Amino acid sequence: MKVYPLKFEEQFVKPILDNGVSKVVQFSFPPGKVLEKHKTSSDILVFVLQGRIQFSANEEVTLQAGDMVSLEKT
Repeated sequence: MKVYPLKFEEQFVKPILDNGVSKVVQFSFPPGKVLEKHKTSSDILVFVLQGRIQFSANEEVTLQAGDMVSLEKT
């Protein structure tokens, strides 16, 4: 078993795990940072570990620490 600590990092995009079945990428957003609109080839889960974000995918929601959203690939 391997433990993956997830916390705010100065590095904006940090690959955490890619085992061929699942991929985990951590994004650390400083205040005001925006991730450009994009598409993905797989389903995704978005977890907010700290702070809050405005998240938009067909609709816009505010996610706070402890929130998670699940999206199907587009």
